Amino acid sequence: MKAAFDCSKCCEFRQEVKGFSKKNGRYPRIRGGGKNPQPEFTDDGYNATSGKEVGAYSECKHGLIRFSEHDYPGLIDLRDNDVVEVMLAFKGYIIDVCNRNRIVGNVKYYGFRAYGKAPNIKIITYGFDK
Repeated sequence: MKAAFDCSKCCEFRQEVKGFSKKNGRYPRIRGGGKNPQPEFTDDGYNATSGKEVGAYSECKHGLIRFSEHDYPGLIDLRDNDVVEVMLAFKGYIIDVCNRNRIVGNVKYYGFRAYGKAPNIKIITYGFDK
């Protein structure tokens, strides 16, 4: 995930997630310990208090602060011949924590679907920058 915003200590990145992960027809425990399936968008833990994004913010340079972080959603303990179906949707945005978490700018939607028998899993993405 990447975002840029004016130099302000008030802006923070947020990501919400919904979807499901199935392995061999069941909903297993997922990385990060979230609910599976998760039918409604819920906070994905990208906030200053979770510590998940430590080091993700740059210093102010040329009037901008940049947020850059990698996410690794997926199944735990995947083995050859496991049948997989994963569909996750994400909603990313910047909030102004100094003004009651008001959303600043646009909300971006992105996600992926993965399916097949390991190790030959097909992945289809949408909404990601190239």
